[in-house]
Amino acid sequence: MLFAKKKKTPTEITNQSHKLRVTKSYFSHRMSQLSKVRLMRHSTVHDTTLLPESKDSGNACYAKHANYSCFLSGDIRVNLLMPLMTIHTMWLREHNRLASELSQINPKWDDETLYQESRKITIAEYQHITYKEFLPMIFGSQKMKELGLLIEEDKPYNGYDINTDAGIHNAFASAAYRFGHTLVQSNVQLRDENYNVKAEIPLRDTYMNPTILYNRGFDDVVRGMVGQKAQEPDHYTSEEIRGRLLQRFYMTNGYDLTAMSILRGRDHGIPPYLQWREFCKLPVPNSWEDMKNFMNEDYVETLQKAYRSIEDIDLIPGGIGEHHVEGALLGPTHICLLGKQFSNLRKGDRFWYENLNHPGAFTKDQLKEIYKISHARIICDNSDDIQKVPKNAFVATSDVNPILDCDEIPKLDLNLWRET
Repeated sequence: MLFAKKKKTPTEITNQSHKLRVTKSYFSHRMSQLSKVRLMRHSTVHDTTLLPESKDSGNACYAKHANYSCFLSGDIRVNLLMPLMTIHTMWLREHNRLASELSQINPKWDDETLYQESRKITIAEYQHITYKEFLPMIFGSQKMKELGLLIEEDKPYNGYDINTDAGIHNAFASAAYRFGHTLVQSNVQLRDENYNVKAEIPLRDTYMNPTILYNRGFDDVVRGMVGQKAQEPDHYTSEEIRGRLLQRFYMTNGYDLTAMSILRGRDHGIPPYLQWREFCKLPVPNSWEDMKNFMNEDYVETLQKAYRSIEDIDLIPGGIGEHHVEGALLGPTHICLLGKQFSNLRKGDRFWYENLNHPGAFTKDQLKEIYKISHARIICDNSDDIQKVPKNAFVATSDVNPILDCDEIPKLDLNLWRET
């Protein structure tokens, strides 16, 4: 394996992607890749309801399912598992939907203008949904306020800071944000139009497997992802990714994603858990007994069997084992690291969707339209025929989060983009 070495700089892993985490699902940072997934025909990324087909015979997915083409996207991991393919497809459809409608509203726009404007709106929608719906679920309302992450639609945004680095930190990408692996269920559900479970597929059978999406199963997968509850956010990980990752595909026993993530952290030079508690100005334990103030006693005993010293604990097992902050899904160390990263992504991005102080910014009226967007609306606009969806598609249905008809969910009015 080849490594590029840098001199007279801190030991750091080179980021091969764009430093800002926009909708990389299909907006590849590589022009050669982008040219493959983007067609210059009405600015659509691909002129089908699914992702572009990958013709790479060396693709492992292609080798397994020769009768079904695997997918091509801006992210090479698109074929890893079926829910991931579905999410990529959803956002591709949204871009194409915007491009199609904008071409009707502004018939004189050329392909490049249509592509760039559709891309700009899609990125803004993605950012808004992340900060308005997803992050509050992770951090809780109080921490969102403390971290300065609230989207305040009634106030002008003046948060851009030229001195803030919006790049992705190693500890975030290689460790802290991987807490999401603990949320993964052992199966993928398919649900009908009333959100009743039709089938449950072991996660291992969805790896590199596009067949259901080709057989008109897109809506069933989407409803399954919306209706199925995640696992509890804790130190437990499903056996489907802890020892069975890519099982029956590359090897008999499969990979252990948790072990791989820990080893990746070491390979990337991620400092151990206690150093991050110090970085976050949190109390630093001096003994295994002290650790029990932050974690369950049984888990501390498990760590004690795996590590010679508390100073050796890796960030991943340390962070996911902490007691959760009240109202949040994470402990204080991960809240600190994720909060810092998401704050920097917003403050350090000159082209952040709320920032109206740069050439090419949205108008105030256009921004008001972006504020209407929700994940539920994206599903309604880009499914095959889903007619109803929970108000907040990230959260289980309840009295405060009912299932609504798509007609009840606010939508974007693209007439605000009409060029006069």
